[in-house]
Amino acid sequence: MPEKKPLKPLLIVLSGTAIALGMGAYLGYRLSRGPGFVGGTGLPTSAEVIPQDAVMTLTVSTDEQQWQQMRSLGTPESRSQFDAQLAQWRDRFLTTNGLDYDQDIQPWVGDAVTLVMLARPASDIEEPAPETEPEESEAESEADTAAAPESADEGFTLPENFVDPRNPLPMVLVLPIANPLQAQERLTSALEESGAAVQTRDYEGFSIQEVDGDGNQDYVATVLDEQYVVVSPQASAIEQVIDAYQGDALPEVSGYRQAIAEVSTDQPFLQMYLNAPAVRSEFESRSVEPVPVVGMTPLQQNQGIAASLSLDTRQIQMRGVNWLPEDSDLRYPGSNNGGDLANLLPADTRLLVTTTNLQRIWDSYRQSSGVNPQNPLNPSTFEAGIGSLTGLDWNQDLLDWMDGEVGFAMVQPTVAEPEAQAGFVLMVQTSNRTAAEQTLESLDATMRDRYEFEVNAGQVDETPITIWQSPFGSLTLTHGWIADNTVFLAIGNETTSLLLPEPETNLGDTEAFASTKAEDFNAYNGRFYLDLGSLQGNPAFLPTPQLPGRAGAIADAVRQIGVTSAVRSDRSTRFEILIQVVQEGELQPLPPPETAPSPETEPEGDSFIE
Repeated sequence: MPEKKPLKPLLIVLSGTAIALGMGAYLGYRLSRGPGFVGGTGLPTSAEVIPQDAVMTLTVSTDEQQWQQMRSLGTPESRSQFDAQLAQWRDRFLTTNGLDYDQDIQPWVGDAVTLVMLARPASDIEEPAPETEPEESEAESEADTAAAPESADEGFTLPENFVDPRNPLPMVLVLPIANPLQAQERLTSALEESGAAVQTRDYEGFSIQEVDGDGNQDYVATVLDEQYVVVSPQASAIEQVIDAYQGDALPEVSGYRQAIAEVSTDQPFLQMYLNAPAVRSEFESRSVEPVPVVGMTPLQQNQGIAASLSLDTRQIQMRGVNWLPEDSDLRYPGSNNGGDLANLLPADTRLLVTTTNLQRIWDSYRQSSGVNPQNPLNPSTFEAGIGSLTGLDWNQDLLDWMDGEVGFAMVQPTVAEPEAQAGFVLMVQTSNRTAAEQTLESLDATMRDRYEFEVNAGQVDETPITIWQSPFGSLTLTHGWIADNTVFLAIGNETTSLLLPEPETNLGDTEAFASTKAEDFNAYNGRFYLDLGSLQGNPAFLPTPQLPGRAGAIADAVRQIGVTSAVRSDRSTRFEILIQVVQEGELQPLPPPETAPSPETEPEGDSFIE
């Protein structure tokens, strides 16, 4: 059987990280479906060429109908901004280089393209050299100052050089070939029109083409057995892909296949995989000091995170799975017995966060947080702070009886008065009411004797309550019991009246809350719910700053956000995110492409087939 001849690469337009991102995104808007996902497994076909130590993979559908659906979501303003970004990618990375989607790409590409972020070779990881700040003119200095934000959230920042254009992570774009003959014809024609200089070399039996960017960034490409076009700005990245294709690839990573099968859907719009140890290593190698944000996320101890995103009418759904390494001593805490607290809250609840078995979660957090002593929420410091403020032992006096569902909620007053503000509620279910009441009695004494609050007994609908009133009457807190096993602490003058007596319509009965609840979760251990649409429509209730630009447009397009989590086993958890979005106005066509410039050089006569 004659040896299959590899196709030559795509054009210069596919070079670099930004080009890979732009190509991957805009291809999805224009292309038709073809082979790209392995039926029944949910695995993208490109997984067989991805190295096991890949830091991240992002697989984007090329189904034109799905991209039309994505573009139809939101408000006219948010869609306009999204379309403008797509048009910018099209014009900058493709149109200006003479590529046409329908003619050059659509006839041959598969149903999904994959962007891969690879681990840097150990030889490339160096200590960052001190930088010499260039002198800048007074005008430049003033311009930079004017462009800088007034403030920044220093508690949630990446290392300064995490995204460093001088030392980027190797990137690879993998495009499955659904029609090899069309690929040969279209790409040969495109290469001839570009006039790009190409040098060819062999690696492990595959032909690698190195393309001169002619003033732009050079890039490297290969074709694997007429099944995949692989493009990257780094030659070493192409070699890693070839090694994976001939050896052990991503599907052989422990837990990967099962995780992808768990999150797969019939028509995923996007699939994502994060190699948690590799991400942690990258953070650590690029930061002189420990990065607190990594220690606060599932990346800290997990082996991996996999997720898929799908689209529906006025809804974006993401399913995800976390799993621990096989040799880890950690176990996922908690049990799937949540769900009652939403039924105790009024329908006008705008925010709810719940979890179960806080004690086990805290014990697990104490164990995992030991790897980062500079964690901003150091367990020992937190426990000492609770003791200093209240005189109580966090573990013995509080956590010991908090063995049920725990929730924090923000509720909206029913009175339509300008001064009516948000109320906040902390609720805890317990199987040891006696211990809880002893703790509350101790808190009553502390608030009265140490902080000089007025502590008075009261009653709402024959339910006893205790009221804490600050010395100048500016703050009111109330605690009591809802049912026999749920204690609450309410903040706000009118908040208790929203809980007692039992509301006629509770949060769990509302359509808004139900629309953000995962239907296939028979049981779960945590919930997050945010009614963003109602908050934006009532600024007096919770004064918040107006979000600028794109952030504001995105926020205006979101109605509700819901997150549901559950423990699958002591080594794996799953979650589902449901975002209900606005769908207003008619979908408009993208702006027409700009005229592509004529090639400056004549073709050198090189074809796509050697």
